[in-house]
Amino acid sequence: MEQQTASYNADNKAVWEIIAQWTRTTECWTYVRPAQRTRDGRLAFKNLKEHYLGPNNVDTQSNTAERTLQTTTYQGEQRRWNFERYSKLHKDQHAILEGLTEHGYSGIDARSKVCYLMDGIKTSILGPVTTNIIATPALRTDFNACVGLYKEFLAQKGEGKPKERGARIASLKTAEKNSQTSYDQVKPDLLVKDRYYNKSEYQKLTLAQKKGLKEKRKGRKGGPPKKKVKFDELNKRTIKAIATEVASMIRSGDGEDESQTDETPTQEQDQTTGRNRSNQALQRRSNQA
Repeated sequence: MEQQTASYNADNKAVWEIIAQWTRTTECWTYVRPAQRTRDGRLAFKNLKEHYLGPNNVDTQSNTAERTLQTTTYQGEQRRWNFERYSKLHKDQHAILEGLTEHGYSGIDARSKVCYLMDGIKTSILGPVTTNIIATPALRTDFNACVGLYKEFLAQKGEGKPKERGARIASLKTAEKNSQTSYDQVKPDLLVKDRYYNKSEYQKLTLAQKKGLKEKRKGRKGGPPKKKVKFDELNKRTIKAIATEVASMIRSGDGEDESQTDETPTQEQDQTTGRNRSNQALQRRSNQA
């Protein structure tokens, strides 16, 4: 009995070390940590099982897997999403659901697997294959066979691989080169009117007109003509500021005749201008002959 107890304690600590090593840097360490003080591997395993494989969490995992099967779609071969990844994601969810059967989940039947696969396909390219599956009873319950048919059909249609980015760039460069060659071969139409064209107007011009316009504009800067500001476009605040400035210049005597600058201003003028011209110390002495 003592030997069995010693063996159990040693194995229990060994289980603890293994579980702690796997979970110490993960989120599930929260559920293993309560067994750290006693280094109880059995308690750590029990906590993990109750959390991740308990009745409530089994329902959560199964609902998540089923929702993934219902919402994932395939709309054609793309750079980061193709039929291979689409079918693999379905297989991953099948594995999760099948693994939950021993913990109370009812499981997923073969017919449902095929239905989820067909429902997520949103491209008409695979329509003939889908019709064939629906019309063949044996295929309606064989997920792997259906995936094989879809892949074979895509390979025959040349849709098995997404178009390479380099090929698209090469085609764009070829089109650009051809366009440049056509432009060089066109004779300029010098009858085109040399004026400003906005974007929509310029796009309507022919290559010959564009080339002629470019010839006419050599040596000068293009662009829309500057808009002249009319007096009636000035706002009221600007007009009022100008009027105030003019009145101030008149009051300060800036508009006086030069011939009158040496004369002694009258008292009435002093009162009008508001300056100290009546001050004898500030008056200019006249030159005596």
